Amino acid sequence: SLNLKSEYISDVNVRKAISLAINREELVNTILAGAGIPASSYLNNNIPGHDDSLGVLEYNPEEAKKILAEAGYQGINLTAEVRDTDEAVFNAIAGYLAEVGINLEVKKVDNATWNADRASGNLQMTGMQWNALYPDADFQMYNYFYSKNSNNRGVFYDNAEYDKLLDDARASTDEKQRAELYKQADHILTFEDYAAIPLYYPQSQFIAKPFVKDFTVGNLIYHFWNVDVDTK
Repeated sequence: SLNLKSEYISDVNVRKAISLAINREELVNTILAGAGIPASSYLNNNIPGHDDSLGVLEYNPEEAKKILAEAGYQGINLTAEVRDTDEAVFNAIAGYLAEVGINLEVKKVDNATWNADRASGNLQMTGMQWNALYPDADFQMYNYFYSKNSNNRGVFYDNAEYDKLLDDARASTDEKQRAELYKQADHILTFEDYAAIPLYYPQSQFIAKPFVKDFTVGNLIYHFWNVDVDTK
């Protein structure tokens, strides 16, 4: 999560370079021990509007270096304030960014400090995990990046074209049309404005005894369907 008003982060070239510098597949395989899917856009898979044709977001540190050089940067200092659960991931990100000339200081704080700094707009970078309580893109995209809401999230994103797409999607009852509108909005957010740096889609792990049959996750987080117990 980025504060788009903060020093350096306000420049889309820096945001794009940050995205290109991160090896998401390696991050998932090492820090997460495989418990995730490397991100291909902001909207996660299984959400209507996610573009299934996309591959993992590009890892290209040489291109990141080129973008920063052409933008006139010869060294950038950034700060990420994170909670305990995000510290390991951000230490890895700091290593990736160092390779392209960006120094990232990672500060771990308690949850109360983090919430206060976020509310006051003082977080330059931080980690966020956004759980989809129901499979609709509006929940993720409107609550966090719509211009009237983004200030309260410490993001300060304001794009009239993006807002219009979300307004149109909210007014439509055609699910295919809504999905297409959200896909367009995601493209603006992720590939034009780099207003967020998607990392991965977490995968929860569940353990069941062999006599528990047909166990499936029904709705992204915690709704379990078709569970049966083999009494034999």
